[in-house]
Amino acid sequence: MFDTIKLEKSMYNLSNKSFSQRLEELDPSENYVGTAYEGLDSFERQLKRFDIKVAGPDCDKVEKFFTSSESAVLFPEFVKRTLSEAFNSEIVYDIFATTTKVKGINYNPPLMTSTSGWGSAVAQGATFAGATIMENTTPIPLEKYGATIKTSYEFLRCQNLDTFKVFLSTFGRNTGVSLLGNLIAKLTLAPTNPAHYEGTTLQYSDFLTLYGSSNHITSILIPTILVGAVTSMEEIKDCKINEKGRIVLPFGPEIVFVKSWTHNKILGIDRRCALELVKGSDIIVDTDKLIDTQMDALTYSVSANVNVLYPSRAIVMVPSA
Repeated sequence: MFDTIKLEKSMYNLSNKSFSQRLEELDPSENYVGTAYEGLDSFERQLKRFDIKVAGPDCDKVEKFFTSSESAVLFPEFVKRTLSEAFNSEIVYDIFATTTKVKGINYNPPLMTSTSGWGSAVAQGATFAGATIMENTTPIPLEKYGATIKTSYEFLRCQNLDTFKVFLSTFGRNTGVSLLGNLIAKLTLAPTNPAHYEGTTLQYSDFLTLYGSSNHITSILIPTILVGAVTSMEEIKDCKINEKGRIVLPFGPEIVFVKSWTHNKILGIDRRCALELVKGSDIIVDTDKLIDTQMDALTYSVSANVNVLYPSRAIVMVPSA
């Protein structure tokens, strides 16, 4: 049962296994189907074990985690989960065709070179159009995002856990917004063959032009500085809103507004194949200091970058000069 598991700091240092994964191995959730603990994961059952309430009117203070050496082991996971949940809420994962986790600080992505004419009929004896997929010898460096929150255990111990979560969540969301905005901005800084606005101001007809350049486009990414220009278009007012709250254009693509992207460019993508999100890790926190209450700061980080899998399905549109 979950109340007999020995919690140790070393559970954070296992190769290729997170603290939560190790807990789940020791205390599988499937064993609790049909019980009062069904629906909780192994970490949440440990919170029950030590009677730690992280939200609600009876919320505990931070020091509740440190009533024993074993309950203290849960604190870094609490911090990581709070940051991760907020961070992930700001990453628009469905604009990426895939997410790849890698070890190290660089990633050698696949590189596809192809000939035109895919799917076209050929005469008897003629050669089919083809493609080559090999490793790209130019690595993509992973970039680190995060923050250092200066504080102390003496101060934090007296804070309500739900108040502490508000601060952690704000940092997590801000990191997610910054990361996504920077990744999209990188894709549009120096496009090799961009489409252009008809003028210097984005018009509804520009969406048609962008879509005409590749009818595979499923999503049009819009920076926050152009939200007003888009939502004030007369044609947009009659567009449907999908279940994700996104504007859907009559010819198919949805509009995705990207926070913290401040360039006056837009990006049309085929979300099924254009972009690959590359992550070096989930959010990392300084485990030992958090457990030992020896912190004068709380530092967290996450590493990521973006790779274009299919360049012809990621089309940048910029203002005419």
